[in-house]
Amino acid sequence: MEESKSPSRVKPYHLAGERSKRNLRADLCTAIENLVRDMTPEGTDLEILFADLTECRKWKALCGKEPFTPVNAQEDSFLIKLASEYQHCKDKEQTKQAQAQAKKLTKKIKIGGTMKDSRISLDGSKSLGSTRVEAAKSVGRVRAYGDEKRRLLSIVANDYPYRVLKQYFKCSDKTIVAAKIHFILFGRGGVPSENFKFTRQVISQEVLDDLFEFLHRDDISRPSSCRSVMVDGEETAVRYWQDSVKNVVEQYLLEFPNVVKRSYIYIAIFQGTSE
Repeated sequence: MEESKSPSRVKPYHLAGERSKRNLRADLCTAIENLVRDMTPEGTDLEILFADLTECRKWKALCGKEPFTPVNAQEDSFLIKLASEYQHCKDKEQTKQAQAQAKKLTKKIKIGGTMKDSRISLDGSKSLGSTRVEAAKSVGRVRAYGDEKRRLLSIVANDYPYRVLKQYFKCSDKTIVAAKIHFILFGRGGVPSENFKFTRQVISQEVLDDLFEFLHRDDISRPSSCRSVMVDGEETAVRYWQDSVKNVVEQYLLEFPNVVKRSYIYIAIFQGTSE
């Protein structure tokens, strides 16, 4: 009986030889065709099916907009340079220098407009040097964005399939998804505004216990005498609200102010009622 190859010995597709790539593509086409014929009635027009498949959202998320378009020499050079900058963002020493420069910055740097109107300096005075490029070099990098890698990747995230991006940038699918979201929110290579602040509320177990104890009070919800459901292997009575959900939330906020946000209470309520 022939032994199957160990997964650890199989080379990545982009490192395989041309003959191995050709054989893999042929085997993959045969496997897909057999799978489709098993899942669809006889006489199905496979050309129409595959055309629709390449247009569906899940296929585009897996393979990109144009999965079979090869990268030409000019694009390859651009992607290599961008990927190099992407990897360079991991340089901790450069990040420390940028943060040190940012601490010296006292006023907003104005880049646009004319040379006369620009204020490219750490203290907000007129530009240093004879050109704005020289002024920028004299100031140096003044900020290291925490999401700089994501910003760089957003420049090409929507233009290439996942396999190409992972090959050049050595990143995960989740990083590519984050870059796509960055592109939608801030544009191609855009920088988030200073006014945007994203926070998360950490809920302690004690607060959760108090919330669910409140929701199970008889004046808030009443247990049914005839209906029950299984929860974690135990038979539990179905409870009915004594008032509207809106009034229940208002009552909780009155009794427990400044503990959790209103949206979190709604999430806890509806998750509990859906289980």
